Amino acid sequence: MHEALTQAFHQFQSELLGFIRKRLPDSSQAEDLLHELFLRLERYPSDKVIKAPRAYLYRAANNLIVDELRKKKSYDQRFVAAEQEEAPVHISPEDINHHQQRLKLLDKAINELPEKCQKAFRWHRIEQLDKKIIAERLEVSVNMVEKHLRNAVKHCQQRLSEAEETTFSDSHSSKSSQQRHHQ
Repeated sequence: MHEALTQAFHQFQSELLGFIRKRLPDSSQAEDLLHELFLRLERYPSDKVIKAPRAYLYRAANNLIVDELRKKKSYDQRFVAAEQEEAPVHISPEDINHHQQRLKLLDKAINELPEKCQKAFRWHRIEQLDKKIIAERLEVSVNMVEKHLRNAVKHCQQRLSEAEETTFSDSHSSKSSQQRHHQ
């Protein structure tokens, strides 16, 4: 057991507990983590020289917090994935048709873009390339890539909005004419 670390732990125990509580979403875990920190200190070689025991304790506590958050994130992701596997998704044929139509409209809107704008958009949104890499490929600045992306998004949103408005007004007018026919 390392004497200086154990002494510093007891001296700063309540301070460390507060530090841990502030950083964990579930503050009830703080005491468990503090206990884990103490257990790790017991295993620390006593012949090692530690010049700043308080700083060492805070760094060790922070490392434990990061480990705990990583475990929780990993657990959350597995839980969500398992939940998604269990829950069957029911999509109506109308929904499928609507989404297919939107994808076609989106593809058409992207194809209407100028070449560099189109490439920047596809590379960034579909291939998930970094803006710097896109800038190098297009031989333009990162600012120009960002401008291309803004223009592409704006254009696609505009085309989808126009299509939605047309679809809404068409379906609304056909319903109105059907209602007049039935009267």
